[in-house]
Amino acid sequence: FIWVPKTHRKKLVICVILGALGGLYLSDEAFIERIGTIDIRKENLDESAFSRIRLWTAGLKMVVDHPLGVGAGNWYQNIERYIPEYVGKDSHSGYVKCIAELGLHGVVVFFALLIVILKSLLVFRNLPGNSYHKKEDIELISFSLLVSISILLTCCITMSLIYAEFLWIMLSLLVCLKRSVDNLNMDSSASQEA
Repeated sequence: FIWVPKTHRKKLVICVILGALGGLYLSDEAFIERIGTIDIRKENLDESAFSRIRLWTAGLKMVVDHPLGVGAGNWYQNIERYIPEYVGKDSHSGYVKCIAELGLHGVVVFFALLIVILKSLLVFRNLPGNSYHKKEDIELISFSLLVSISILLTCCITMSLIYAEFLWIMLSLLVCLKRSVDNLNMDSSASQEA
């Protein structure tokens, strides 16, 4: 809601309300019961939640033992050294997997890349020049990329998306947006010269 262009805030609120109502309507009883069982007290954690915490802790121990990382794709071969009964289990966190496999320098590069991308998307919100219609299109595309990337980065907390193609495709769409803006600027400067 903070990043949405002001001219579209009312539309977004309506879409979010309709989406929430639609999601609630499509949810079956089993899903609603499962959501009702979420409890963060340690004594009430189910095996799934407890195993994630154990896996994340093991991932951080990997970092302590291997600050340069265990190597891309080597999580599965190394987790058994830390939790023998979890042979072949995934980390269930893109961030834990990133730092465990790529090391401290790898996670710094990943976050630096994210910062550059997110700052660039925020810059596209306030473009000078161009016709109002084209400027509004660029702002909306920038906003949708910002929201999509934010959602994917939130999902990375509990899902190992660090090597998922769609994450990297979404991140690379900034290059396409920048190219579009550059082309619009060239077109507008060419028309002003003529």
